[in-house]
Amino acid sequence: MNFHGFRRVSGAELAVCLFSLVVPATAQKHISYSRSELRKAMREASTADQCRTLATWFREEEATFRGKAAAEDRDYELYNRMPGPSKYPTRADTARAFRDYYFSKANQMAALADRYETQLAQPDPSYRHVTANESSADPPLSQNERMLLERIERIEQQLAPPKTP
Repeated sequence: MNFHGFRRVSGAELAVCLFSLVVPATAQKHISYSRSELRKAMREASTADQCRTLATWFREEEATFRGKAAAEDRDYELYNRMPGPSKYPTRADTARAFRDYYFSKANQMAALADRYETQLAQPDPSYRHVTANESSADPPLSQNERMLLERIERIEQQLAPPKTP
């Protein structure tokens, strides 16, 4: 005991305390949405960042549900091998029902993630490629810019293969 009634803490005890504080903090990186917030985010997803955020969120949810389904599958296998009472539903029945539910939810999350990943792969409709014909709206070129363009055209003509009649 110390002077104030506190005992000394060993390095190992301190490490365990710090580890228990850090692990939950790193595990909480997954954003939590309420049902209305999620629906609003899905309705308003128009930019690539919004689609990427939603796709990532749905993939994380899918992984969570697949983990829960795997745990329930292990429970189902365990309880299915055990001789049980004739009382229904058995623990195995409950575990199987939860496993099926979690797999179903994981598949739903995967489908939603695919939807937003597909949206990411599509070109942005607001992007407009400017062609040479449309470049007339650009400001006039300075004398140096015109000289550089003329030089480039001459070099391209020199490098082009000769035309044979």
